[in-house]
Amino acid sequence: MSTFTRKELYKLVWSKPMTEVSKKIGVSDVAVAKRCRRNNIPVPGRGYWRKLETGAKLPKIPLPKWKGPDEIVFYPQSKKPSTKPDANGEELPAYVIFERAPENLVVVSDTLSRPHPLIKAAKSSLKMSNSDRKGEGFLYSTEPCVNISVSRATRDRALCIMDALIKALKSRGMMVEVTVERGMSSTRIHSEESKLSLSLHEAFRHEPTGEKWPDGKSKRDRVLTGKLTLRVESDRYDGYHGLWRDRKLKRLEVQLNSVIIGIYEGFEIEEAHRQKEEEEKRRRMEESKKYDEVSRLYEEEKRKVATLDASFEKWKKTQQIRTYVAALEADAIQKSGKIEPGSEFAQWIAWIRTYADQIDPMVPTPPSLEEQLKKLRRYYW
Repeated sequence: MSTFTRKELYKLVWSKPMTEVSKKIGVSDVAVAKRCRRNNIPVPGRGYWRKLETGAKLPKIPLPKWKGPDEIVFYPQSKKPSTKPDANGEELPAYVIFERAPENLVVVSDTLSRPHPLIKAAKSSLKMSNSDRKGEGFLYSTEPCVNISVSRATRDRALCIMDALIKALKSRGMMVEVTVERGMSSTRIHSEESKLSLSLHEAFRHEPTGEKWPDGKSKRDRVLTGKLTLRVESDRYDGYHGLWRDRKLKRLEVQLNSVIIGIYEGFEIEEAHRQKEEEEKRRRMEESKKYDEVSRLYEEEKRKVATLDASFEKWKKTQQIRTYVAALEADAIQKSGKIEPGSEFAQWIAWIRTYADQIDPMVPTPPSLEEQLKKLRRYYW
């Protein structure tokens, strides 16, 4: 885990390229850039370092004032393996080693002390809720807040658990926020390009009331058990779905480090899905580009073939016409001995030859009457 003040990170990103900064911290350059944007830290633009190498003098954007937190934490990515093996001899991810270390245990207080703003808002919102949902003992809020669905008896305990978890996630470089989607509030955990939903609810069981419905079926009531269940889930049906609950010898309070390990695993799964989707998107874009190029070549070839066919048909027609003219002349000479110059027949033969030349693609001739008409316009006034 690496911790910086805004000023320290600002100096670092302006001292060397982002790729070198990311290697030093142990995260991706995308992670560093996003953390800078989130904390209003300006970074060098594209081509900045290359221009410096050519001797150019470029101004440095000053660090603006900031009312947010001054501390910025980077947690090493799990892609960086540890040399410490587990019981099976396999190397453990860095985040697993970190979360299993006793000094990194997430401790849940019995009472709320300086609660996170989201928990403070949830406490106020749930406290103002005087009605139970469907009469089943669940508190609810009409305002967007952290996704907690519990009874009055377990409200304070649930708030303490969520407060400890959200603070631990923040210290590890993750962001938790409440969003409203399709009219419903949702608690989201963000890490770079990925997000997971977070919820805490109280388990219940159905018990018969002894009464029956008109159709003869027994009436049943929901009875809250006081046991809490925490869920971390992806929006994808095939994504990550983690669940932790109160057990006889292991309450939810002592499982938060395991929850955080599960969140990291969930982000890895989400990242794998995202990369797969990006790869599929690139593949489709490349295939579409190739399709467009092949389609263009195909259409061009179709035009060339159509031009060839039209030209060939004209040439074939001219050959047939000339063969026909030769046959006409031979027949006339055989019958009359010769063709009188200036005669109607001679004029007819001359016109046929002219027409054949006009449609012959190999003979340059003045435009035909049809072509001339296409270029002219008849005015009526």
